[in-house]
Order: sequence, then structure tokens, then C-alpha cells
Amino acid sequence: MNFRVYPAAGGETEALAQANYAVRVGPDLWMPFDAADHQWVNERFAGRDLRAVQRFSQTEPAGNRILVDGIPYVGEEFLGRFETDLDGWRQEGKAVSNHAQVPFSRAPGKEPVFGHVGPGFLTTYYPGKWETTGRAVSPAFSARPDQYLVFLLAGAPEGNVEVRLRAGGDVVAAWRGANPDAFEVIVHPLAEVAGQPLELEIFNGEAGGEARLMLDHVMLMRRDAAGGP
Repeated sequence: MNFRVYPAAGGETEALAQANYAVRVGPDLWMPFDAADHQWVNERFAGRDLRAVQRFSQTEPAGNRILVDGIPYVGEEFLGRFETDLDGWRQEGKAVSNHAQVPFSRAPGKEPVFGHVGPGFLTTYYPGKWETTGRAVSPAFSARPDQYLVFLLAGAPEGNVEVRLRAGGDVVAAWRGANPDAFEVIVHPLAEVAGQPLELEIFNGEAGGEARLMLDHVMLMRRDAAGGP
């Protein structure tokens, strides 16, 4: 099941209090829902009166508008979409792969992973290869003081698996997953490392472990003076 529908609501605000998406289905009648794949929502509900708390797009950076802690952000540059391959990221070892190229199956009774954009995302779960270690590293990029690093992250909090931001080769920030089954939005300010050569990496240093980390839709964003999604 990759689609969750919540109780009908009489207005947009009520609907979006229950789920990330709401579509108008009649006068004073809205259907709140969540979906495993944000891009599927864009395609399935094209032309409908669709509202969202977080809106993601594969095609245009500015089509990505999110609201985190009451602050709206808008996309400016893609750093990794991972729809069919590694999107220019450098792979070292076999511990990190693209789910679109090396898909894994959920255990019986488990729901799909929720919240990615499109079919692909990077993951440290390589089926049948738990013994491997390694990483995938983004092409070098730089940022302005007013830009933010934004990405989608899922995975269990334990284990020697991390997403790391490097500035001038040094690790300046690191993240682990907070939810093994759902992607969450990570927003990190770049003012302190603006103008420096930056890289983002997804790293697995746990040979033989079963820790899983998943990364998708890496972007540079800025605060949106025009408002949220």
C-alpha cells in the first residue's frame, strides 16, 4: 500500500492538519492523504485542486516549496535527484546503491518506504551485501550565505551510517535517520561555510551490520518571502 487516506475534512486547513496533501473533491469536502512517492502525486493529481504542506518536484527547483518550523523555503538548485542512477555522485565500494537500479523488497507485512520523490533514492542497503562498506559523494558545490542545504532522509538512528557535509574536506555536520520507514525533511543553514568547496556524502562504515540509511532529493534552497507551498 503506497497511499494513505485520512478522514474527510470540510476545509483545506483541517485537511492539511491530518496529512501532507489534500485534494478538493467537492464543495466543502477535502480528501487528506499521504503517498509513498511525491512525484506520483504530481502526476496523478495534475490539473486538480491539490494543496500540500511540503511540495516536491523533479523537474524545476522552484517547484519545491516546503514549510519547516513555520518557515517557508523555495528550491534553487538540484544537487541530487537519483531517479535512474547516482546523478554524478562518486561511488566508493558497493555499500551505497540507487534503489531504482538495485531495488530491495520490504519484509512481509511491511508497508513501503514513504516520502521519496520518484522511483530512485540512495540507500546503504545493498541486497545480499551486508558485509560491504563504502560511500557515495556528491560533486563539489558552493553556496551563498542565504542558502540552505535541504534533503530527504530516512533510516534507523543506530549504526555506523551517516550523511555528512564536508567543507574543505572536514566534516562540519552529520545526520542519521530518525525513522526507518519514512523520509523526513532536513534543513541545514550554510552561512558559516558559504563560499567554501562543499561535498555531501552518504557513508556506511558498518561491515556486517543491518543499519539502513536512505537519501533523496538533495537541493540548495532559500527562505521564501512569498510564502509556503
